[in-house]
Amino acid sequence: MPKPRYAQVSLEATPYYHCFSRCVRRAFLWSYRNQL
Repeated sequence: MPKPRYAQVSLEATPYYHCFSRCVRRAFLWSYRNQL
């Protein structure tokens, strides 16, 4: 069963997690649109 993100990632250890995950999602979607 999948775990919620707050249980997987410690924000005290990685304060920039949200920024990186958002950039990765946007980059993935952008490259996906270009392939269509």
